[in-house]
Amino acid sequence: MADEDLTTRKIDSLRTALFSAIPELRNDKARVPVWIDRGTGQGTQTTSNSFGLAFRLNVLAMGVKTDLSFITNAVLKWLHTHQPDLLQPGKDSFTFDADLLDNGTADVLIQLDLTQNYVVSLDNQGREHVAPQEQDDPVLADQHGFAGVNPVPNIAAILLDGAPFLPPDA
Repeated sequence: MADEDLTTRKIDSLRTALFSAIPELRNDKARVPVWIDRGTGQGTQTTSNSFGLAFRLNVLAMGVKTDLSFITNAVLKWLHTHQPDLLQPGKDSFTFDADLLDNGTADVLIQLDLTQNYVVSLDNQGREHVAPQEQDDPVLADQHGFAGVNPVPNIAAILLDGAPFLPPDA
């Protein structure tokens, strides 16, 4: 039995981010249908039954007048929290198509290739529990170092076998 459905929460949070960025859709949620295609299950080949899902999430914003740059900004901010591995320099974070309906209105299809990992565990009664894993934050998040160290420490030197490898002024 699923303890919670993080995949659904993840999708709903993206829709919420888009409703915030696209004012004309806030009161008409039916204009933002979502669907999944190209989904796959990924086994871990370990002793646990843990697994992952990979899928393409399609989000269609219908009849929007909001500039595509605002929509892009909202999606990228959402990715920073929910799928930071898609924010690699020089790589596509998502794709989109736009059907220009008239001079100021478009239907915008956003496509994101997302993943969600799940841990399967047994409780004391031998019942299986499926729990989604939250997406890990990047190693060096904006104001936090590894494991939440704040602030990110300055590196004084890099040593190799006790001798300076890169002096601080290199």
